[in-house]
Amino acid sequence: MARRSVFFLTLASFLLASFAIAGDENQAAVPTYPAKEFMQRSAIGSGTHSEPGGSSILSGDCSDYINLSGLPLPISVTGSTVGKTNDYGPYPEEPACWEGMWIDGDGAGPDVTYKWMAPADTSYVVTLRNSSYDTGLEIYDFTCPTEPVYPDDFICGNDDWTDIQSQLCLHLSGGQQILLVVDGYGNNSGIYQLEIFIGTIEPPSCPANTSYGQPPAPTPPYTELVSDLHYWSVPTVYDNLLATDIQVCGVQFYGFDLYYSNDWHECVEDPSVFEVGFYEEGTSGHPGNLIWSRLITPERVPMGLFYAQNHIELNLYRGELDTCLTINGGWVSVQGVSYGGDPQNCVFWWLSSQEGDTICWKYGNGQWYQYATSMSLCLLGSGCDYVAGDANGDSNFNGVDVSYSVNYLKGFGPLPPDSCDCPPHGVISSAADANGNCQFNGVDVTYSVNYLKGLGPAPLPCPDCPPAQMSQPAAAFQPVATPMQETRAKIKAGGAE
Repeated sequence: MARRSVFFLTLASFLLASFAIAGDENQAAVPTYPAKEFMQRSAIGSGTHSEPGGSSILSGDCSDYINLSGLPLPISVTGSTVGKTNDYGPYPEEPACWEGMWIDGDGAGPDVTYKWMAPADTSYVVTLRNSSYDTGLEIYDFTCPTEPVYPDDFICGNDDWTDIQSQLCLHLSGGQQILLVVDGYGNNSGIYQLEIFIGTIEPPSCPANTSYGQPPAPTPPYTELVSDLHYWSVPTVYDNLLATDIQVCGVQFYGFDLYYSNDWHECVEDPSVFEVGFYEEGTSGHPGNLIWSRLITPERVPMGLFYAQNHIELNLYRGELDTCLTINGGWVSVQGVSYGGDPQNCVFWWLSSQEGDTICWKYGNGQWYQYATSMSLCLLGSGCDYVAGDANGDSNFNGVDVSYSVNYLKGFGPLPPDSCDCPPHGVISSAADANGNCQFNGVDVTYSVNYLKGLGPAPLPCPDCPPAQMSQPAAAFQPVATPMQETRAKIKAGGAE
């Protein structure tokens, strides 16, 4: 049987799992599993989980599944595994398809099963993200009345998508039948919410006009570092740039707005101000002299991707520089500098990347600290050069563009000349896309006509591939001093807050 194509984003904790095996010689005959204790690293999140015992169950039970086939999507059902039996798992080794971290005890809890038939040939998300306990999720081919057997009928599984909840994304053929196992880590059980909907989970990526890119890490290993003027140690994080001759007209980076109250919690500071700086190579391995910096107020875009046990949402921050630069290696820093937020002052945590040379530095509390990681960063070049609504490519938007679009759509004229390679949409007629929905069709003609008649708003660019800034010469690097340097120096001179 052909194996299905499975793609899943494990959004596990910021926190490293500590595997402690419990038991003594008198209990050696009883299998035990590591307790998942999420240790407070950088003080983000913590939690403890009960330690299970039991033996592997390699075939299931067809007597009690619930049939969800035929229900309209999206599907959402709730239930409880408390008091249920363990009919599936644990597994004697890591299965051939297991998304994210696997450890002994995955799938060892009591479980509830569901039959479901995919209505169409597409990708589906199956998630337990809103459940109340440490879940597990396994998917088998539906073979009943013959009981499904591991590994022959096993498709894929996951334990921790957001630390303690589980999720999978898989492609199914129309009419394909599967058995969904709502499970638990160890002997954990509780109230669950099972959801099924059409969709894919794509990892964050740098936009099409990226001149140097290190996208955020979607799966372990990753880390996060505070880089904020108003944190007690006044830390600034610097990342090494491997390339030369990089055009930079804007920046995009990823991280979290958090405040501390017994633990770290999500907050909102929008708008927020950051200082972006570029530095020479230093003589001691860490960054040298500052050669250019500016304050920016980037757009803040919640990504819908959640990290850490307390479900902290990843943010994308994207802003333009007031001039385009040409960068030749060195270092770049991003630091939150504004003070404010709801419900308390937000501190910026910068998320790492799995690309780059895994060398970065943090300066805080008067000392340099080196980390074996790279930070998530997209340096943006000039991008696609177009005017929104300008279908004929003459750098102006007027009624001629409407006629040009109509002629093309009726098959009488050429394709609009200005286009962008715009992931995830592919190549689009960016200028002719007047309503900014990242596709070009007759709706854009109606949108343009409404604007020209004074009945609607002005043309909008596709947000995933906005037009470039007005042409500017690349700025030469010159050492500069900024107001934030003076503020930072005063804070440091006064000691830690």
